[in-house]
Amino acid sequence: MWRLQWWGARCAFVHQRILSSPASQLKEEMIKLMESVIAALIPSVNTEKKTETPEERFMRCLLAQANLEAALMYQFHENFLEARKKLSEATRISGLKIELTGAMGKKMRFQVSDFLLLFYHFGKL
Repeated sequence: MWRLQWWGARCAFVHQRILSSPASQLKEEMIKLMESVIAALIPSVNTEKKTETPEERFMRCLLAQANLEAALMYQFHENFLEARKKLSEATRISGLKIELTGAMGKKMRFQVSDFLLLFYHFGKL
């Protein structure tokens, strides 16, 4: 059942993105569907186990992906706090470490002034 809900949330998100102005009903529906997908996947994942079967690893990856997609949906609707929570949850589940740093600089030699440049560093915990 969670697979249908996940695809329903994805379809609602694509529909929302092509509209000229966001629809609150679509937003509520896609968030509700994604939260139910995440809730359905959580019992099948144990992040404290040291060894896992291929099926358990697959389910853990699906849960991380669902959290990433939910973060994108929240970010699209400018709910940055929830997006950050979902991104943190996805990194915790996947075992990745993401660092964001910034520096002032020029991307091209023709630029006159410095701009903020963001750098992501990905690693394994």
